Amino acid sequence: IWVRCPNWVGDMVMAMPFLSALRQSAPRAAITLGGRAALAAVPAGSDVFDAFTPVGRNLLETVRQVHAGRFDMAVLLPRSLRTAAEAWLARVPVRAGFSDQGRSFLLTHAVAPVREGHRIRPAYGVDTYLALAEALGLTIPSREICLRETPEGTRLASALLEEGGRPLPRPWILFIPGAAFGSAKCWPPQYFTALGKTLLARYGGTILALGGPGEEEDLRRIAGEIGRGAFAYGPREAPLSVLKSLMARADGVVTNDTGPRHIAVAFGTPGVVFAGPMDPRYSQGPQGRLRILREEVPCSPCDLPQCPTDHRCLARITPERTLAVLASFLG
Repeated sequence: IWVRCPNWVGDMVMAMPFLSALRQSAPRAAITLGGRAALAAVPAGSDVFDAFTPVGRNLLETVRQVHAGRFDMAVLLPRSLRTAAEAWLARVPVRAGFSDQGRSFLLTHAVAPVREGHRIRPAYGVDTYLALAEALGLTIPSREICLRETPEGTRLASALLEEGGRPLPRPWILFIPGAAFGSAKCWPPQYFTALGKTLLARYGGTILALGGPGEEEDLRRIAGEIGRGAFAYGPREAPLSVLKSLMARADGVVTNDTGPRHIAVAFGTPGVVFAGPMDPRYSQGPQGRLRILREEVPCSPCDLPQCPTDHRCLARITPERTLAVLASFLG
């Protein structure tokens, strides 16, 4: 079975219950995941798959990879026309996925998404993928997101949490100040700085600012402005495998509405999520120990990557309000 994985970190995390259902329903199948190379770290350590094949940007290259695998079935979690074409051109005999984007003719098992009017109804990612599982007759063992650490991720995370051979002071708080979707999802950087200074002054401990490609400069700026006790790690120092292990050990997390929030849910990490421009129905699922902070404003949800006005949906969530939530579990 070839499973074409989602393209975003959060979606990949929310696809884990689907992969568990697939493994439960086909325990003897050889399950190969295909997706962006960086996302291989998300399911790594779990037993829901047998192999991961990085998918390149070149369509024909991917088609050759899939064709060489001689798969009996392809399950396409992304809804794009390209992913359906990959399996069709590779001549996989059974091809299952959602029917939108005009790709039904490329599928042998097309599942219609739930719509409201002319658009697909926004829904929590776990529920979306499990709706596909139910339509395919899979057994669903659990709706909870389950992730596992890897030995390499654990080793590297432990090294980042030490200085001179001794553990960094606790509590360990992770800051996730970026978002791949766009700046509209980002809590103002100066708010992260103000919150970090107050946290260190009141509780001591250590703040780790983490982020993805292209966010390195912002991470360094925030950590530098917070001062002693704050560190910045980009994707080279803290790739997803390390992020999972850091999240499993953290005493708290402060994050935008982005992929790591779902990793926090998987590991039961307490903290806050800033929910701004996106439709709240995308996050209407179990949140573990996370608290969602949201400001009801007339222009939200806009689902825009950049705010065309004054970013009021997030600018009105103050560091003081955030600190009050963090204080409830930092003691």
